[in-house]
Amino acid sequence: MRDALRPDLAARWGRVAEAARGRGPDPAAVLSAERLSHLSGVEPARVAAVVAGTAPEVPLERRVHRRFPLLRATRRDKHGRQWPLAAIAEDFGAPGASLGPLNTGTGLPRLGHAAGVQRFFGVHPGLLLADDAEALGTALAGIERELGSAGQGGENPMLAVMRAHDVRGIVTRAGRLSPRGWKSLADHLEDLLAREGQLARLPPPAADAAEAVPAAEADTADAPHGPDREHPR
Repeated sequence: MRDALRPDLAARWGRVAEAARGRGPDPAAVLSAERLSHLSGVEPARVAAVVAGTAPEVPLERRVHRRFPLLRATRRDKHGRQWPLAAIAEDFGAPGASLGPLNTGTGLPRLGHAAGVQRFFGVHPGLLLADDAEALGTALAGIERELGSAGQGGENPMLAVMRAHDVRGIVTRAGRLSPRGWKSLADHLEDLLAREGQLARLPPPAADAAEAVPAAEADTADAPHGPDREHPR
């Protein structure tokens, strides 16, 4: 990015820190390298240098190949597993194999594929392709907006979200679903939350199964067996 267009990251950082102090959150937590990396795709170890303007520019290909695995590692499905490449590609109508080179670092995605990956994971447009300063600037601007909205009075934020997304209409239509339809809707919402990193990871199914076995065996052990079983007379 040309210097004339580069965001003033130090100034944005200062505004976010000041807004956090005024609203209550710990500025260190709000501006932690791990959080900013999650939002921007910039590696945690590079965040401070990018803000200071001293980080060397990373070529586009290396940048993309670092961010795509980061997305897969930090935004897993509801079982805590990485999303398969085929599932990601299917979401925007591309062959699963088309993301193979992107995943292994041997090729760049098409622009349409990059946009599809960003939508799938619920990240800001351009995260895969933006340079570090632009990506970090977008993340800081988003945090600044959130802090500003939290400090404003007026309408309850939950009501504003419900109105914006026509929640009443959605609930009315959902009321016609069968029990199986409700289960499918709940699963879909969990998948969306997991893609966007908003769902706490659950233990993998194998762990659940391992925990369930002793309970099942205990139930079986408590039940009467064979000739010792008492029959009502």
